[in-house]
Amino acid sequence: MTSITPVRTRAEQPTDDPMSDPTAAFTCDPDDPGSEERCRRFRSVASRFATGVTVTTTHDGDQHLGLTVNSFTTVSLDPTMLLVCLAGGSQVAAAAERSGVFAVTVLADDQGDTAQWFADRRRYARPDQFDDLPHQDEPRTGCRVLTDGLAWFACRTEQITDAGDHVILLGRVGSSGVLRDAAPLVFFDGHLGGVPAA
Repeated sequence: MTSITPVRTRAEQPTDDPMSDPTAAFTCDPDDPGSEERCRRFRSVASRFATGVTVTTTHDGDQHLGLTVNSFTTVSLDPTMLLVCLAGGSQVAAAAERSGVFAVTVLADDQGDTAQWFADRRRYARPDQFDDLPHQDEPRTGCRVLTDGLAWFACRTEQITDAGDHVILLGRVGSSGVLRDAAPLVFFDGHLGGVPAA
């Protein structure tokens, strides 16, 4: 039988209790000597939450863009909606706002190199970031889908919201599909890996 530890008030918590320091907001203020350590600790704690890995794509005129994203979730069934979180100043976020569309491909466990490529800024030096990667343009949005992924979603951009040093890109899903049966690519504790397929 699982035991539950009673909740203590802040005054009752011992000073060596790791939960006793609220550290309030985890702000990364360069003028605050303790800020860097708080941010490092926050990243370390958050990395214990295993996530899937996706590539979010959009286009800006004739230029197709992609970005590795692990902060992805479905939001609503009626209407069908999802969101991804992107770094503030991201070219993909800006292009998705201008074009009004984006797509998400869910990666398989043999696509670690693909995930690393779309996280590497050197990809911007290439005329086409998608060279040598199997892909096709989704008909409604024109956004690229990586066809060796597990699944895909094509979206209309509903809303972009600033959230600290990131932006939340909310999309209404117009079409989606399964690409193949395989184990998913997973990001955990700063590392890419896989889990057995169902």
